[in-house]
Amino acid sequence: MMKVYSSKHSLTESAKDDRLAKQLNGSLNRTTSSQNPFGDNYSESGRSARSGNPFSDDGNPFSDNEGGNPFSADEASTNGNPFGDEDDLPEVDRSSYYSHSRRASHAINVFSEEDEIATDDEFSEMMSVAESAAPRWEWDLDRDVSDFVDFTPIHKSLHIHSLLGGKREFIENYRAEREHQARLLFTLPKDIRHFAQIYRRFLHQILGFFAIEDVLLHSTKELLIDREWLARLLTTAVSRVLMLLRAQLAYSVECKELIDSKLLTVAFSDALASYGFHAGVSDLNAVIPEMWRQYVEGLLKFFGSEFSSAINKDRLVPMMVASSVEEQKFFKYGQKLLKKLGDYYPKKLPFSSSVLRIHEILVNFIDEAHVYCIDVELIDVCVDVALAKSVESLLQRNLRVALEKKIMDESLTLEEMLQFVTNLTHMEKSVKDIENYIKELDHGDRKTSGKKKARRRMRELGAQLFQDLRRLAENGINPRLNDKLDGLLDRPFDWSMKEATGTTSGYLKETFQFLDETFEKLRVLKMSDQLISEAIFATYQHIGFSLLEKLIDDQIATINMGALHQLSLDVLFCLGQIANASQFLTGNMRETLEGILGETWQMVDLFTEWDWETYFIDYGQETSKYALVNPGTALKVMEKLRQDKKSKNMLASLNINKRKKQKMQDTVIKQLRGLIKDWSLLTQPHRRLSQDQQDFFRVE
Repeated sequence: MMKVYSSKHSLTESAKDDRLAKQLNGSLNRTTSSQNPFGDNYSESGRSARSGNPFSDDGNPFSDNEGGNPFSADEASTNGNPFGDEDDLPEVDRSSYYSHSRRASHAINVFSEEDEIATDDEFSEMMSVAESAAPRWEWDLDRDVSDFVDFTPIHKSLHIHSLLGGKREFIENYRAEREHQARLLFTLPKDIRHFAQIYRRFLHQILGFFAIEDVLLHSTKELLIDREWLARLLTTAVSRVLMLLRAQLAYSVECKELIDSKLLTVAFSDALASYGFHAGVSDLNAVIPEMWRQYVEGLLKFFGSEFSSAINKDRLVPMMVASSVEEQKFFKYGQKLLKKLGDYYPKKLPFSSSVLRIHEILVNFIDEAHVYCIDVELIDVCVDVALAKSVESLLQRNLRVALEKKIMDESLTLEEMLQFVTNLTHMEKSVKDIENYIKELDHGDRKTSGKKKARRRMRELGAQLFQDLRRLAENGINPRLNDKLDGLLDRPFDWSMKEATGTTSGYLKETFQFLDETFEKLRVLKMSDQLISEAIFATYQHIGFSLLEKLIDDQIATINMGALHQLSLDVLFCLGQIANASQFLTGNMRETLEGILGETWQMVDLFTEWDWETYFIDYGQETSKYALVNPGTALKVMEKLRQDKKSKNMLASLNINKRKKQKMQDTVIKQLRGLIKDWSLLTQPHRRLSQDQQDFFRVE
């Protein structure tokens, strides 16, 4: 719940609005111009009001029609006072009404069995109040309704009916007529499309009604109306105001409209409080938290789109600061970083433009939320607590969604993703500035621990949010790293080279150089050792698989022995890189990588050494020299070698005749196909070649 803590305005201050004054003035001038306190419009011909009006000429002992009016028209027209000249009235200090009207007068029972007739002193006081209300239209904030409205006709009528014994009837008729007028004034408007103007006009009508009745309540010492009757009408009026407000809350999240409604509601509440209608004030204050929640929803909707726009426009490159003028635009955390960079421009910040923009959006959100809280105060918690909670909602609901959407964008490159991770790191560190900004806006007088706890909770939730998003972004590094590797590893490899170059292939050196630079960036970003370890393992594993895929690629029709020797050098280089990165790898990781590269190494070694006898003899044994060589993979490589004309001399070093060389190749292929077709042989742990097969592969 909220309460209004701003200083209570006087009635004139609540009627500062020129339109309110005009409405009050216009409605009351219509009343006084016809000398009818009920506000019925009479024509100039003086036709009587509808039947039942106690001020009708019918039955009026002072009517000119019967000629029985002791105060003739001529006398009345002299000064408008049927009781004598104005000079006969006692002089009364104009300020006496203000002191009297704002204090509780002694009670007079208007419902007593005998009609009490006002004494001469009481009537003189009423007349002095009426006389003090002579029209003077210069605006003065110390003046009241009676300075603009002449209540003399009401006071005269009440006095006359008191003298004639008709006070009770007059009071009943007055109240019935005013209740009827109140029902008309309190009717809710049907069209609320332009809510601020309609709501303002509606409050003016209600306030004007009660401003008049408050004057009569005090000036007649509760003879004409009493506070109970007035409070009952006020309850009805306030209920209609709440209905109108909730009708707006049901459909509108326009922040400008909600702020205008709040300001009008607070001003209206202040005016009622100045009359002592505290029950109505509490009911109005009860709806302000609902308006606050609706206002925050409107802010979240608007600033949520601002986040998305700022993130999408960011090119994800480090910010450059060209001058001290640009440096002053940064928040405190950014300025600290810039000071560490020295006095020379331009300066390069580690984060990109979206970090600065997101901070500006958060500050603007807090400012807009603070506008609502300027003249209201929470009972249970303070203003900065409400601001901290609203920022929590903005971070958790809007900023999280915008950042997650960007992280899931598959079009982000590796460099952009690394920059995004850097941004999240600095966002986490800059949340402290948001906490301090809320603290600086706190204008509450109370020193409560709730303030500090709410701000600290907001900072902790914000930091946790950026940590979670950073971990999510880190998960996107390895896939993009592999995509980058694919571009480097897909470079063509010369499978027709006559002999090896004697060194590692250029594309592979470039690949590992890129990886070293990337891993260094990860360490600079202070990423966890686990993340770096997983990145190294994933990339090295990707390289190992790519080398084997190159060897068995169906698009490569022929290969020769020179290319196999070069591939052997490349595999040895990769194994060396694994050994160098052993500090970042676990034992299982290293064993897995050596197994992946070991398959390619054993495959190349089997062909370059032409050691098929050992392969077939030891096949299926755990200690086999070529345990990682798959028969299907070996068969593919063998067929590609046979297709290459330059590989015809691959058995030239063997001391056997040409016919036996050809027969040996055919036998190897046949044996490999036999292993592939017979799956039981692939799973047999200790299968050996027959004696004839061993003799065939043995070179004499």
